[in-house]
Amino acid sequence: MKRVLLLVIVVVAAVGGGRALYHALASDQTRIGWLLQEEAAAFNAASVLNVMPHFATDYRDDTVGVDTQMLRGGVVWAWQNERDARGQFAWRLELPEGAGEVSVDGDAATAVFPLQLWKGGGDAAQVVWGLRVHAKLHRRDGEWWIERSSHETIAGKAPRAPLK
Repeated sequence: MKRVLLLVIVVVAAVGGGRALYHALASDQTRIGWLLQEEAAAFNAASVLNVMPHFATDYRDDTVGVDTQMLRGGVVWAWQNERDARGQFAWRLELPEGAGEVSVDGDAATAVFPLQLWKGGGDAAQVVWGLRVHAKLHRRDGEWWIERSSHETIAGKAPRAPLK
């Protein structure tokens, strides 16, 4: 019995250590891809505690002039007001190509990727807005942060702003 317990502990430690090593050795492009996926997952989870975890405090979208505070407010508004008949958050973000094209130059990076906003679920889901995002990121203290972005609509249209 002691051998089985020791074997389980060794396997758990090896898996945990292997995962930590994989994360430590990942390329910047891979880390930026993870960051973008985490942002989409945070939006889809509709959790105020995780709103925009990788956006810099001085973030700005150059296309529409939105800053961090305005974007956070819009996201929280959507979470509170865009509900389906069961009361679930009705929107979802998808990155159909993951991180898209990422180029890194020291502590600066750019990522160009498609982003889709869907409404509904299952077979009834529809793309509300498809965009191509051009994001500028910067590494601070070993972490990547989204500092600026611009976008162009490639399908549908932007949801109506709640304050307009």
